[in-house]
Amino acid sequence: MSRIGIIGTGRIGSMLVKGLVNNGALQPEEIIVQNRSREKMQSLAREVPGIKQMQTPKEVWQEAEIIFLCVKPQDIKDVFAETGKTVPADKLLVSTMLAPPLSRLEELIEGPAARVYPSIVQETGNGAALFAFGQEVSMEKRDELLNLFHQLGSTYEVPENLFRVCGDITSCGPAFMAYMIGSLARVAEKRGLDGDKARSMALETMLGTATWMQQNRLTFGDLVDRVATPGGCTGEGVKVMEKFLDDGIEQVFDTTAQKEKDINDILGDI
Repeated sequence: MSRIGIIGTGRIGSMLVKGLVNNGALQPEEIIVQNRSREKMQSLAREVPGIKQMQTPKEVWQEAEIIFLCVKPQDIKDVFAETGKTVPADKLLVSTMLAPPLSRLEELIEGPAARVYPSIVQETGNGAALFAFGQEVSMEKRDELLNLFHQLGSTYEVPENLFRVCGDITSCGPAFMAYMIGSLARVAEKRGLDGDKARSMALETMLGTATWMQQNRLTFGDLVDRVATPGGCTGEGVKVMEKFLDDGIEQVFDTTAQKEKDINDILGDI
């Protein structure tokens, strides 16, 4: 197993460290981390004893064989100023950033690069990650990266032009789903139910729903049909959702696509 380097220990970088260690993919000693804020990096090291802390991105670049860039897109220029833009053929640079796209990243660097769009929930060993591989990535490094993420859930290699759409399901999706399920609890609380009980009921129902669907290999339509008996309350409620929910999700997808475009426009020439 290659030594893994993570530049940036924010939400995604920290998730990768904890997820890979807690789910048995790596030992802490196989992970190198660096973060601009030493306090944040040291906090992660206390949670995962044994990971190696580095002072600069350049040290990670030199010591790790697979290097994850988990910084904000606007910080990539500062990272490259320290590390340079050459990735040796036996290494792999992996961007987890919203931008730039892989095609642009390959123009910026010399060497093998890939793009991964993970989900914060993968710390649990469940969830989905999106992958796109550059032309210089060897099959060995490709398989090694995919095998790492198999310990964190499902992996999907998709065209980059679908990253945004897929990411709205896999990466943004947990927040969108939590908000939608949470709305059941919020409305119930407005109507007199104790708030803690409402939230607990919503969480348990969300967990049970996903588990039941997986165990019985149900589609979303199958589950609706099984719960919504003809002429019953559920069926009437679904009819209300059919009137507005898909249109609302269309607006969500349009909004996230525009935000990603805005970020790419701001980056300009890196």
